[in-house]
Amino acid sequence: MSYNAIAPATLNMYCWISSTFSIPVHWTGEVGKDVPHPGLGPTSDYDAHYHAYYQWVPFFLFLQAILFYMPHYIWRLIDGGKMKSLVQGLNSTSMLLDTEARKEKEKVLSKYFFQHLHLHNGWSFKFVFCELLNLANVIGNIYFTDKFLGYQFTDFGSRAVGYLRDPKLDAISPLVKVFPRVTKCTFHMYGPSGTIERHDTLCVLALNIINEKIFVFIWFWFVILAVVTGLQIGYRAVTLWSPVLRVNMLRTQARLNSQHELDVVNRKCLFGDWFMLYNLGRNLNHFVFSEFISDLVRVMDYEQNGNVMEMAPLSMPDAPAYVEKEKTY
Repeated sequence: MSYNAIAPATLNMYCWISSTFSIPVHWTGEVGKDVPHPGLGPTSDYDAHYHAYYQWVPFFLFLQAILFYMPHYIWRLIDGGKMKSLVQGLNSTSMLLDTEARKEKEKVLSKYFFQHLHLHNGWSFKFVFCELLNLANVIGNIYFTDKFLGYQFTDFGSRAVGYLRDPKLDAISPLVKVFPRVTKCTFHMYGPSGTIERHDTLCVLALNIINEKIFVFIWFWFVILAVVTGLQIGYRAVTLWSPVLRVNMLRTQARLNSQHELDVVNRKCLFGDWFMLYNLGRNLNHFVFSEFISDLVRVMDYEQNGNVMEMAPLSMPDAPAYVEKEKTY
């Protein structure tokens, strides 16, 4: 059987299910003169570089999606909807209009917080653990992708940008080198006399045109995620070791409270308690959160000293206009 007798569909299917390869020594040859395509040439006496990744790209991307979702899923299991249940009802517009219901809910929340004072460290450090898990996940996926692409991913994006900014006639694009459009495939079959014939065929990997764009985007996305996540871990470490920063951050959420109230709260709160308060402030209206802080100070003073503190009424420079008209309803 001659080479021409091999069905094209058979060759295409065989090259798809088997590993195609390139010849690294032929990357530098001049296309059309020394080599037919970058990385192609005689295979004898040269080592071949096999490309088996393209069959696994969809599964690889799906696995990465699962890995990136895992820290969020783990935190959802740990949190169990705790923050959502604590602020339920207090972050609605109707609650702002209903003064009695709002204040009753704030009293329940302040009593709960005081009864669980110094018991929030476990919850907060589990959140920090999930943030560390995010950083480990990004770094791990960079290494995982680098191994998947034959250790050509760590500087893939920077090399691609460098080539696009300054392309050289005698240089091969890193996109083509990592994701070649044309590769080689060796097909063996019986000849007319029963001997085994070896056919060198060319394989066109059209899908690599898309794969190269996908992985360039992934490279930049991983770099951005690694930098942002690293900064977030550094910021979390500073908040853990700096009480002054924690006071200033709580001030941004409780801007309507007096400095005395904030000092009382911060003196009695550990990192976990502060973290819970700060997240409550992010999920509540500023006016509602300030009322809650005032009520919490009252509870702290009453439970510890038996005194009922008289708090000055809250000013509402940025509260909604309809809150000021509650008495008319």
